Amino acid sequence: MRSFYTLLNGGAFIIIVGLALSCNSPKENTAYRNFSITIRDSINIDHLDPLHLKGYDPESDNYLLSNAGIGIRQILRVNGNGAVIANFTIPEEGPNALLNPGSTGFLKDAIVIYDMEKGFVQLNPDHSIIPKAQVPYPHNYLFFPPHLPLIKQNGEEIYYLKPLVDEDFIDGMGEQFYRNYYNKPLLEKHNTNTNETRQFLEIPTQSIFKDGMNHGIYVPVIKNKGNDWLVSTWFDPYVFLFKENDEGITFEKTIDLQISGMINFQSVAMKNSEQFFNINEGKRAGNINVILFMDDYTLIVYRKGLTEEEQKEVKTNFPNQAEIEMEKRDAYYAVLLDKDYNVLDSNVKFPLGVHFPNVVNKDNKVVALKNPNLFDVEGNHVTLYKMELGFE
Repeated sequence: MRSFYTLLNGGAFIIIVGLALSCNSPKENTAYRNFSITIRDSINIDHLDPLHLKGYDPESDNYLLSNAGIGIRQILRVNGNGAVIANFTIPEEGPNALLNPGSTGFLKDAIVIYDMEKGFVQLNPDHSIIPKAQVPYPHNYLFFPPHLPLIKQNGEEIYYLKPLVDEDFIDGMGEQFYRNYYNKPLLEKHNTNTNETRQFLEIPTQSIFKDGMNHGIYVPVIKNKGNDWLVSTWFDPYVFLFKENDEGITFEKTIDLQISGMINFQSVAMKNSEQFFNINEGKRAGNINVILFMDDYTLIVYRKGLTEEEQKEVKTNFPNQAEIEMEKRDAYYAVLLDKDYNVLDSNVKFPLGVHFPNVVNKDNKVVALKNPNLFDVEGNHVTLYKMELGFE
C-alpha cells in the first residue's frame, strides 16, 4: 500500500476564521450572507515534536494529541490552558505492548486506541491498557484510519468502520477486489452480549464509486449525532445522510456540497485496476476529510487539491520549498450546512496555517493545529488555534 500512502500524503493525510457579530455562532437569518472563520485565541503546548490533534472531551475540556506520522506511539492529554495532563508512551514490549497502534480518540471521556492485533483498547491514567471492544473476526483495514474507527458504543452494542477480511482480496487488489469493495457496507454494529452483527451504510448510487470505474481507495468519514449519520467517502463531492430507526440505519438523501474547482483522481476501467496508482502517482486530489457538528450548523471540511500545472509551477519557482508552498496553496475550506443540511456557503476558507481542523469544543469554537512549517518564525511549542464562525 505504499503507493496509496503516497497519494494520501499528497492529497489528503499531509497526515477551521471574518468578523463575528458575537462570541457565539451566528443565529440570525443567514440567507445570502458570506460566512467566515476567524482565529480568536490560541493554546500553546510546551512540546517540541510535531503532534496531530486527535480528539476532544467536552466534560473535562481536554484535548487529545498524538505523535505525527504513521502509527501511534505517543499520546498527550492537554487541558484548555495547554498544560499537559498526561503524557503516554505506547510500549512495543511488556504487558501493555501494542504492536500496530494506528488510531486514537476519545470515546466519551475514555482514551481509546485501535491496534491492528488487539482491536480497541482503553488507555488508563496509570498507563495500563485494557480491552475495550473487539471486532469479532480476523480483519484488517487498508490503512490506518485518520479518525478512530470505533464510532459509538451504546451498552453492549458497538459501532465501527467495517474492516476487510482475507476473502475480500479475491484477486489481490484487482478488478474483482474493487467491485466487491465498492459494494461493501461501511459500518458494522456488533452486540457483544448476543454476538449478533449487522451491517449498514452501503455507498449510495450517486457516489463516483458506483459508476463502474475504478476510483481507487475510499476513506470513510462517518459522524453520528442523534439519529443522523453523515458519511463522506473522502473523494465524493457529496455527503450522504442516513437515518437511524427501529429497522436499522437507512439512506435518506445525498447532499450536494456545491464545491467548485475540486481536483479528482483519474479513474480507470475496472479491467485496468492495477494501473490506477501508477496513473495517479503525484496527483494532489481534493478531499472531504472532516465532518464537524456545531450548535446550529454542520461544517464539512475539505481541500480542493492542486492541478498538475499548479504543482509544476510551484516546483519550478520554489525548488527547495515546493511541499511547503503547495501546503500554503492547497488551503482548507468548509461547506456550511444548516440544521436541515441545506448548503449555506460552500467556500468558507480557513486562515493560513491551519492544519486538519477536526474538533469543536464546548464553547462552539473550531480547534485545529497550527502548521509551523508555513511560517518563517519557529516557535518552541505546539499551537492550537481556536476559531469562531461568523458572517458578514
